Amino acid sequence: MDISTGIPAVDRINSYFWEMLRRDRAIIFQRDGRLSAILSFVLVKDEQDARALYSHPYELPPLDNPQNEVVYIDKLMGDAWTRQMFREVQITLLAKFPKIRYGVWFRPTRTVDRMVIFNPHERKVNLHAQLA
Repeated sequence: MDISTGIPAVDRINSYFWEMLRRDRAIIFQRDGRLSAILSFVLVKDEQDARALYSHPYELPPLDNPQNEVVYIDKLMGDAWTRQMFREVQITLLAKFPKIRYGVWFRPTRTVDRMVIFNPHERKVNLHAQLA
């Protein structure tokens, strides 16, 4: 149970991902005929917008602008993150949103959350991390 809302956590997660799928802001991964992961994203203006969304992890993001040039990877649930999955995300996002210049996500560590910046136009997966 989520203490802040009184809604069971599983229901909140389900509602979140159903809404992101409805908005066409989620990518589903399958492996061996089964769901292996689901990733959600939001198009934002810059890193500050992404950081603001990251600071409210349990809230559904506001509707985004398809003309924004930065993609914020909001949530990834499922199996381990692989290079193949990363490449599929690049291909899918660039096909849907060719104006994207770069993407960001936050990777929590024991001491600090790192902001990871990636260039979706590079074929090679080359992640650049900065301290958040």
